Amino acid sequence: MNYDSTKPYCGFNNVNDLRADLEQAFQDAIVIPNEMLAVEYRNLKEAPTLSQVYKKHAQFNVETREQTEAQKEKAERTRRIENMTAQYAADESFEYDEDQDRLYRNMVAFCSAAQLVDQDDIDDANFFGDE
Repeated sequence: MNYDSTKPYCGFNNVNDLRADLEQAFQDAIVIPNEMLAVEYRNLKEAPTLSQVYKKHAQFNVETREQTEAQKEKAERTRRIENMTAQYAADESFEYDEDQDRLYRNMVAFCSAAQLVDQDDIDDANFFGDE
């Protein structure tokens, strides 16, 4: 990072920026031998720095979070189906539990993708018949 001597905190605007730069400098300075790392974190050309290991770890976490979102949606669908099954077993009828925000987003996305209406025409009053 470029250090500006006119700024109050050793060339930074605030202490948090200074701390973040110092942390990044330490991570770039620490080299971890490949044999000490798990196979997925190894770098075949040279021993990776701690910063590179953290970046790789962050990539793995993003992939895990994406799977978790899909799993959450599947669990929600399963919960709704079980709820409707229990209602039907009790009364031979059921109420559909709908997520209004998700329904709205899906309707807007469908109409936009199908180009049924102009994007400017989409609002609650003229698109869904609200008053």
